[in-house]
Amino acid sequence: MSEPHSWRQGGFSLVEVIIFLVIMAIALTAVLQAFWLAGSRGATLLVQPQAVAAAQGLLEEMLARAFANPPGGYAGGPHAANRHLFDDVSDYDGLIMNGLRDPYGQPMAGLERYQLEVEVLPWAWAGLGAAQGRLLRVRLSDPAGQAWRFEAFKAAG
Repeated sequence: MSEPHSWRQGGFSLVEVIIFLVIMAIALTAVLQAFWLAGSRGATLLVQPQAVAAAQGLLEEMLARAFANPPGGYAGGPHAANRHLFDDVSDYDGLIMNGLRDPYGQPMAGLERYQLEVEVLPWAWAGLGAAQGRLLRVRLSDPAGQAWRFEAFKAAG
């Protein structure tokens, strides 16, 4: 006599397929979050040095200006739109830029969420009195609140 033949076919049950799909969805979610996090940090790593370079460039721009206001020089307030008119270091005192801008007031692409603040303070240093010295301070803040401070000293004459 022959044995009864089983007609059961190989494969997966519906429960096994659902469990597999749930596990794959969880794994895919974790992988996509890792890619998204790496991508957002990568953009920050590219933009941050540009912002730092812009702040250092502003400090160099200030150092290139006269110590005191020349006759007939700029006498307006510290507005970013007028920065190309600044002719002495004191013109920069109190300048605040919400979003970095070039000397002509044009926004710098990718740096719209950074902030710069400038202080120009009388400063005695190396035998010079406060009337002959200025501390130039540029403070840069990124969108996350991290801040950098750049300083330089400018002497009269």
